[in-house]
Amino acid sequence: MLLLSGLERASYALDYRFDVLVDWIPAVTEAAVGEALAAARRDHPRRQVRTLAPVVLPQRLWESLVDGAALPDGRIRC
Repeated sequence: MLLLSGLERASYALDYRFDVLVDWIPAVTEAAVGEALAAARRDHPRRQVRTLAPVVLPQRLWESLVDGAALPDGRIRC
């Protein structure tokens, strides 16, 4: 008999399709990230968000996250 853990049971019930929230920078609040993006947009209006990481993340991770967001023109929209 196969016993499933609670997480496995819940995953199966959702057909293994669910959202996952990853806190990449736990020391920074969501509001602070929003403020950093707004400041970057204000201070560097012509730069693409892919080349301007307003939070402390490895550059390649930042680029991957931005690429995954599929911004239409690569600019910050706040």
